[in-house]
Amino acid sequence: MAVDNFGNLCMGCMQDKGESAVCPACGYRPDHRRSPFALPYQAVLNNKFLVGRILGKPGGFGVTYLAWDLVLHTTVAIKEYLPRDLVAREANSLTVTPHTLDGSEEFAYGLEQFLREARTLCKFSHPNVVRVREFFQQNNTAYLVMDYYEGISLEEYLKRNGGKLDEATATALMLPVLDGLKEVHEKGFLHRDIKPSNIYLTKGGTPILLDFGAARLALHGQRSRTLSVMLTPGFAPFEQYLEKHEFAPAADIYAIGATLYYLVTGVKPQEAISRYKKDEMVPPHQRIPSITTRFSQAVMMALAVDPERRPQTIPELRAMLMPPVPANGPGQSGSTAVPRKPMPPSSGRTRLNCPHCKTATSVPMDANPSHYRCAKCGRNLGLLKRSRSVPAWLWVLFGTALLVWGLVIFGPVDLSRRLENPPATSEKPVIAPAEKPAAVPLSPPSWKEPVPPPPPPREEPAVIPAPPPFPPERAPEAWGPENRQPGQPEFVHRFDHPPYPPPRHAIEACLGRTAGMACNLHPPGRPPARGRCEQVHAYFACVPEGHPPPPPFGPPR
Repeated sequence: MAVDNFGNLCMGCMQDKGESAVCPACGYRPDHRRSPFALPYQAVLNNKFLVGRILGKPGGFGVTYLAWDLVLHTTVAIKEYLPRDLVAREANSLTVTPHTLDGSEEFAYGLEQFLREARTLCKFSHPNVVRVREFFQQNNTAYLVMDYYEGISLEEYLKRNGGKLDEATATALMLPVLDGLKEVHEKGFLHRDIKPSNIYLTKGGTPILLDFGAARLALHGQRSRTLSVMLTPGFAPFEQYLEKHEFAPAADIYAIGATLYYLVTGVKPQEAISRYKKDEMVPPHQRIPSITTRFSQAVMMALAVDPERRPQTIPELRAMLMPPVPANGPGQSGSTAVPRKPMPPSSGRTRLNCPHCKTATSVPMDANPSHYRCAKCGRNLGLLKRSRSVPAWLWVLFGTALLVWGLVIFGPVDLSRRLENPPATSEKPVIAPAEKPAAVPLSPPSWKEPVPPPPPPREEPAVIPAPPPFPPERAPEAWGPENRQPGQPEFVHRFDHPPYPPPRHAIEACLGRTAGMACNLHPPGRPPARGRCEQVHAYFACVPEGHPPPPPFGPPR
């Protein structure tokens, strides 16, 4: 259900945004294309939690939301058990329903494990493990209420630092995670999905182990059936690819080794299932010469394909990662050096410049910029990293259209007609004499220089007769019998055909036009007349309206 009293509450940061559609504090605008699998905005769970935006990307087992505690007035993170392959949310309802009967049984078993896991996680009280406040059942599923931390994921921290970290920084980040994981193992749980995106760095630089969605009670007790295995290639051990297998802490130790390998080299480890066939893993110190051999050997031992060859407990792995320190004086034994602590993120929020108005807008570090809009102009901030370029096919289409337009406007017929009927001139064509081939000095034949064959005789160019002369200007002139001149046949001066040759102004009126196009005659000393462009014997001229078609090509006989 929706709560009207909290209509002004921003669903991105849970602060009052007033009547503005875009939050002035964080620039968030509700996404109307929200997935139908997710809960709607301002849905209330357990009569005290107001649902907001989705945190991160929805996983295979559930969705995590930012929510507002209506009682304590604080932000929390709520994870909903929602395996997409088994259930779907009913239309216009918050209730989830299994797809099939078999899916209903698997969903019920997974829900039981989810609640058992929640009861155990509520008992954890470690600063490096996410704290679960409470859990409850509603909408035919279950929910976990956890603390919400402002900061960034370890994967995002890695990207902002050039894609890889030095050995000391990576060790300092993972040692607190090992301490938290040790307590998880002591409670009889395995995480089974440790990777950089599931480790969170708070504003103070404290690493927090998140997302126990793949955790299973595997150390104590047997389970009678199996669920779909959720794993991350490159970070999951070989035994996790097997459907029925008893897991041990060595499975999480493999993921810790893979995470350390990725942090110091920037290269994702080879998949364990591929390494089982052909192991091509390169030790870290061979990729990065500054990495010590001791650290590289510890990581490669944790990444052993055979679980029996890995460190079996967290304290064993921790002792291998801690660098020894020589004694400071006589009688003092060596100890382990504590690596330097990494620099914490500057803030839980960051500021992005709007690509349209250049105004800085504050957004959460773990949020997708495309879900936020500028606090000033209201446009999408996700366009900041997009590059709008014109596709190549659009340039080709534009060029083709431009070529067709040019052919329609100027016309290839006009150009050819001008070539066929060039203006008449009084000069006779001058034919240049054919050049005689230069004499080639003869040399005595030899086996090194063969005698070339004589050149073929050149053909003399044909003499092209000159076009008929341009008709002299006559005034007054027009198309009609009154303009008959001595020596011309009778029918030429009747209205049967126009006179031959046509006057100059009739020829000029059709320059640049095609056959059948309208034209205007401007005879000297006579009123203008309209006509159409036709082929008049050897010329292309304007024939006045009312005259019959011109005779065939050639002068009248």
